[in-house]
Amino acid sequence: MVPSDLVIDKLWLGLGEGNQLRVTHVPSGITVLGKPIRGDDPDRFAREKDRLLVELKRKLEESGHDAEAI
Repeated sequence: MVPSDLVIDKLWLGLGEGNQLRVTHVPSGITVLGKPIRGDDPDRFAREKDRLLVELKRKLEESGHDAEAI
């Protein structure tokens, strides 16, 4: 399980040709592909971060990369 207090700050990962995920930490929450996830709803914020990290790990594993570093 990914800790809910994990901070993601300007993370760029190439997940294959034309398939990149951009996650940027901002004071009010995080933005994912330009869509804000507000930090003023802690439950939703934690769920969205966890969901994104699970998806990111899955894509890394599918492409043969070590996802344990995340």
